[in-house]
Amino acid sequence: MRLPAVVFAAFLVQASCSVASAQSVLVQVTSAETGAPLTGAFVSVLDGSGVAVRSALTNESGTALFLVSIDGSVRVRAEMIGRASQVSAPFALRGGRTERIRLALPEHAIALAEIRVEADEQCRLRPDQAERIARVWESARTSLRVQAWTEQQGLYRLDISTYERDLDAAGRRVERESRRTRSRATRTPFRSVSPEDLAANGFVRPLEDGGYEWYGADATLLLSDEFLNTHCFGLTRSGDQPASIGLTFEPAAAATRPDIAGTLWLDDRSGR
Repeated sequence: MRLPAVVFAAFLVQASCSVASAQSVLVQVTSAETGAPLTGAFVSVLDGSGVAVRSALTNESGTALFLVSIDGSVRVRAEMIGRASQVSAPFALRGGRTERIRLALPEHAIALAEIRVEADEQCRLRPDQAERIARVWESARTSLRVQAWTEQQGLYRLDISTYERDLDAAGRRVERESRRTRSRATRTPFRSVSPEDLAANGFVRPLEDGGYEWYGADATLLLSDEFLNTHCFGLTRSGDQPASIGLTFEPAAAATRPDIAGTLWLDDRSGR
């Protein structure tokens, strides 16, 4: 389709105005101990209500450049696994100049290896238990937030293998199995449905042919308010993973639909 010259010129003017009105924000993230630049820190520009409007990972020089065109003051947040997060003071966007922000991230003050695990009634926690869970969750959330952001960015070339199995009535013996392999460009090969849908309809649903469809969790789901509000969290350790601490989740007692339970394992030393 051809656009009339006048319309095309209007698009160019609009694009030029948008770029001209955008404020440049250059962020550098360094180590608080050595001053060395940190590569791979997750940096976000936050609007006045604390919502991330731009995000990026720092490059080899520890920097990330943003073009931001919103009204009012903003802040910058930097996160990195194994280090404490930092948020800048609010600053106003001023057209025509580059705002330079530097954030120094100290090594993570949370020693996961020192966190003890004690059993208690589901979702009824003493204040000290809630504090320990919050410390582990903060480390897990950094990993999940980076993963969720990465999945929303450009396309990746992936080799995907999909298996289908028929099990016996006891669910132990495989009676039939098929495998399909394909390559394609995609943001992420498998995604869960929306958190709102899962909260309303559950994780297991009957199919018209008499079978069932089972849904899993992705990073976006685990970070959502719907999931956090309907699940209980706890801590666990296992002899199979002696250098890790597990952040467990399970449905709240009031759950009325098919749900899921699981464990996020974090390395004691790095928090990964």
